[in-house]
Amino acid sequence: MKKVIFIFVIVSVLLFSFISCSKKSTLYEGVFRKGGQGCPNVVSITKSIPNGLPVNATIDAIFSDTIQLQQLKDGEKIDFKILNYGPDTNIYLAVCLIPQYVATIEVVN
Repeated sequence: MKKVIFIFVIVSVLLFSFISCSKKSTLYEGVFRKGGQGCPNVVSITKSIPNGLPVNATIDAIFSDTIQLQQLKDGEKIDFKILNYGPDTNIYLAVCLIPQYVATIEVVN
């Protein structure tokens, strides 16, 4: 009986870790930089997904939920999904961090 319980626990742990890893592989990781005074909110990608935007790419982040934006702090690490993106062709002040892409993102807790 102890062997059955032990095997069940091991299989459960392995299955749970596989599910959490596969979910994590669909998310980007990045660092949020709060804009202001004409500058955009920028996210610098620190971990990408397969066939996604490259690491160190910067995006002008448009949030699908404005409450998420209000809760974020400058320099905070976030996990997020990119809902859509394109090249950023906006003109910014010279003092701004200038992003390469503009994207609508959803922060995942």
